[in-house]
Amino acid sequence: MIYEATVDNLQALMRACIVLDRTQIYRFFSAHHDQSRIDFFIDFLIKERVLDADETKKNRVWLRRQARPISRPKEAVIASRIKAFWVIASFGCDNIADVALLEYPAQFMFVTTNNEIYDLTVCDTPQVAAVAAHKRALYALHDTKYDDDVNHIAIVSDEKTGLAIGGYGFDSFCILDANKIPRYQQW
Repeated sequence: MIYEATVDNLQALMRACIVLDRTQIYRFFSAHHDQSRIDFFIDFLIKERVLDADETKKNRVWLRRQARPISRPKEAVIASRIKAFWVIASFGCDNIADVALLEYPAQFMFVTTNNEIYDLTVCDTPQVAAVAAHKRALYALHDTKYDDDVNHIAIVSDEKTGLAIGGYGFDSFCILDANKIPRYQQW
């Protein structure tokens, strides 16, 4: 991330992601701090009214905007964002330069410290993959001097779905294992 202080990187991350599970934040910053230190940063930002603890899902942390809670997306949208962030968390904070929220059906775009660009889309069905492909085509640069050098990753629940979406412009797909570690496959 771009700041020297972890607490500032945590704020930047939450501005980009809006909502995360504490376990994801632990994994993301694990190269620098243990869980208790990350909890200290999260609790500090909650006391400073920068973040909010979720009232029902105790492990969730939310961004606050202008010292008030933000309007929260539907649970299905939140679940997709949280699922997609596990991929980013697996890279770790030392390898991520920037994270940005994307529009449906995609969840995030991120840039690594090596200037590689990735976008993440949770594809529970081939129909979601088709929408992602159509939307990507609408936003594509129609200039032959620019190649699509973005690494498009689909996050799927099972190999069958992953294999079914091979024709929709994704470079690879991944399945999160029981420990929420992405396992990548290509067609």
